[in-house]
Amino acid sequence: MHDLPSGVEFGTAVHAIFERVDPTAADLLAALRQACTVTLAQGPTAEMTADALATAMLPTFRTPLGPLADERRLSDISRSDRLAELSFEYPLAGGDTTTAEVTLGMVGPLLRRHLGPSDPLASYPNLLDDPALDQPDPAWLFDRQHRRCASDSAR
Repeated sequence: MHDLPSGVEFGTAVHAIFERVDPTAADLLAALRQACTVTLAQGPTAEMTADALATAMLPTFRTPLGPLADERRLSDISRSDRLAELSFEYPLAGGDTTTAEVTLGMVGPLLRRHLGPSDPLASYPNLLDDPALDQPDPAWLFDRQHRRCASDSAR
């Protein structure tokens, strides 16, 4: 993949392909080419071809996932046995009807109190210390790739 572009457009395209392709297809490379062709046709993408992208992505589907997955590969896991997207919400004040002003900046200290040092998310509260998050704007998103915050209204 080192010859392919990087950045938001590339990441968005790859993410869409992971969601679109059937990893158990008999001819996985052909399925990837088809998914890449459809995905790249849908929006602005940097200089890459569907063939180059499909070829570069193929090893990600065929590499064993390790002992926690019993050495299975993505190509061994059918669509019905995976979650392409997992979303969650947790109410901070009042559930569906907000009863108080809560900022994302208030979540960091809360997590610090409840996450142990060995928790996989133990460092996440530090990322929430950004002063830009300490405002009552629910549109703030965290961009892990760039380690910065961006409002989706500014996107």
